[in-house]
Amino acid sequence: MNMKTEKITLAIALAGLITSFVFGALSFFVGWHSYERGQDSPKNVGIRFSDPQQPLYDINRIGGNVSFELKDNERPITNLVSIQTKFANTGTSAIRPSDYAENLSITVNSPWKIIAIENPAQNFQNIVHVEWRKISSNKFEAQPILLNPGELIYAEVFCTNPTLIDNNSVVNTPAPEIKWNGHITNLDHFSYPENPVAREVNRLGGIGIIVELSGKSLVFFIVAFSVCFLTFLILMKRAVMLNFKMARTYFFVLMAALFSQASSEAESTYIFGSLVTDIYGIPNALNIGIIVLNFCVLLALFIIGVVKVKSNNSEILFTER
Repeated sequence: MNMKTEKITLAIALAGLITSFVFGALSFFVGWHSYERGQDSPKNVGIRFSDPQQPLYDINRIGGNVSFELKDNERPITNLVSIQTKFANTGTSAIRPSDYAENLSITVNSPWKIIAIENPAQNFQNIVHVEWRKISSNKFEAQPILLNPGELIYAEVFCTNPTLIDNNSVVNTPAPEIKWNGHITNLDHFSYPENPVAREVNRLGGIGIIVELSGKSLVFFIVAFSVCFLTFLILMKRAVMLNFKMARTYFFVLMAALFSQASSEAESTYIFGSLVTDIYGIPNALNIGIIVLNFCVLLALFIIGVVKVKSNNSEILFTER
């Protein structure tokens, strides 16, 4: 390799290394800035519901001499249905108590009635505890609370239908329709995104790794992957690791592609977020680890390449002498 080619290769490698560092730094600052943006930014909310469950059905399966009796204000409850629901702040600005022109509430269609609303997962990260107040048999209202970006309300709604004789009748009856209500400043509407986790898990038969990229995040991923993978190839060539006559070279290329894919997806998710991370309250900062690891691998390859080039140049000078 002559001196001119060596300088060009070194310049390209340095440019790729710097670009990788800039992408990582940009991911951090853009993500932090988006999290800290002001109150007047447009707000976004995502709502999800679980499938109805029948707690009494499972209890009655115990059988034997064990019996249970549920009452609501001394009135026997013959059937019970529970539905879990999530109300997540998927936007980039906080929802403050002063933003509620109308308090959040949950209602159910008649003849169903709400017995209680509980917070089933109070100790999980990003889940906010809410105090619920009964307004009527069909409506419960939430106390206004601060909901930061990525935080969510996780509620389990217990309903009963007084027109049904027993819990077995629930099977042939339409499930209760739970609805969120409220009016929040600078929020155009509630969104009900499809659950990508459930969709993909069903498609894959319960097995698989789920990555969700779309729109700007997908374009960013393609550009970041291309730059990162090209940088890997250049640095591996300088480190004398690309000899396609040897089987290990294909392993190195595969690992480079995997590192490029993982770090690019992590950067994209960290900057733009995703429905999965937002709706389940998963902090995007978890992606920083892969970004840093990828940069460290690139830096190590760069150092190895510099050492190899200096060693080769020294051998050439020694031979000439």
